[in-house]
Amino acid sequence: MARFFGWFFFFISLGSLLAVTVLVYVQDNVGRRWGYGACVVAILAGLGVFLAGTPRYRFKKLAGSPLTQIAAVTAAAWRKRALPLPSDPSSLYDVDDAAAAGEDVGGKRKLPHSKQCRFLDQAAIVEVELEPSSPSSGKKKRKKWAVCTVTEVEEVKQVRIFVGLFLSILAMAVAGLTERHRLSASTAGIQLSVFLIVPQFLLVGAGEAFTYIGQLDFFLRECPRDMKTMSTGLFLTTLSLGFFLSSGLVSVVHAVTTSGGRRPWLANDIDKGRLDYFYWLLAAISTANLGIFVAAAKGYVYKEKRLANAGFIELHVEEVAVHA
Repeated sequence: MARFFGWFFFFISLGSLLAVTVLVYVQDNVGRRWGYGACVVAILAGLGVFLAGTPRYRFKKLAGSPLTQIAAVTAAAWRKRALPLPSDPSSLYDVDDAAAAGEDVGGKRKLPHSKQCRFLDQAAIVEVELEPSSPSSGKKKRKKWAVCTVTEVEEVKQVRIFVGLFLSILAMAVAGLTERHRLSASTAGIQLSVFLIVPQFLLVGAGEAFTYIGQLDFFLRECPRDMKTMSTGLFLTTLSLGFFLSSGLVSVVHAVTTSGGRRPWLANDIDKGRLDYFYWLLAAISTANLGIFVAAAKGYVYKEKRLANAGFIELHVEEVAVHA
C-alpha cells in the first residue's frame, strides 16, 4: 500500500511539474490554443487509460451510503439527547444484537466502544421495546433512524503526517529568512541567484509528500470498511479547504496591512512590500496547526490496536464496499 501511495504522489507531482514548465512554455511561445489543446489531449488520454482497466476492476458488494449512516446516527443521537447514558456500554445496541434479530449486518466488523464523542452513543440506546419482525417470529427489528448499533456509532467517530507538518514550518521559516536577505540585497543593489529559493521549495515539496501520503494511508487504514470509498474524498476535501482558506488569508492580510496608509506586506512590487512578514505569519499558523495535530494524535487509538485489545473479529469474511 505504501508503494501505491508513493507512485500515486509521484505522478501527481510529475503532472504539476509538466504543467508549470512545458505547458507554460507552450502557452507563452506557441499559443494558448495549443496549451488548452494539450490539456484536453492529456485528459482524454487519462480517461482512456482509466477505462482500459475496467475489465480488471474488482466490484465489491454495496452496503448503502455512508452519508445515510452519518445522518441516521446524528438524528438518532439528537432525538434521544435527553436520555441518560447507561454506565455499562454493553447494554447499548450493537451488531451482535442486530445479527441475533435476523438483520443483515452487511459484513460489518464489530468495533469496540470508545469514550470519545460520547454524545453520539445516545443513538445506540434502546429507548422502547423493539417491534417483532413478524407475528410468528420472536425476533425483534429496529428502525435504523431510531436505534443504531455501537459499531455504526463508532464508524461515524472514526471519520508520517507529523513530519510533513514540521517541514512546512521549516519551509516558511526558511522562506522568511530568504526574503529578508533578498530585501537587503535589493536595497544594496546586489543581484542574487534564483537558486537561493531552492531550499524552501524542496522543504515544501518534501512536506507535501509526507503529509499527503500520510493522509491517504491514514484514511484508507482507519476509515471503517463501509466508508473506505470516502477516504480519497476526505483527503481531497482537506486540500480544497486549504486552497479556500489560503485565498481568504491573503485577502485579510492585504486589507489589514494596507489600512492607515501603512506599508503593505503583499504589494505589487515585492521590493515595496514585506513578504517576509507574511512568511513568518504562515510559519506561526503552521506551528499552531502542528500543536493541534499533536494534541489530537496523543488521544487517538489506532483501529487495529483497539480491535486487538478487545478481541473482536469480523462477522463475515466477504468484503463489502459503500456506494457513495
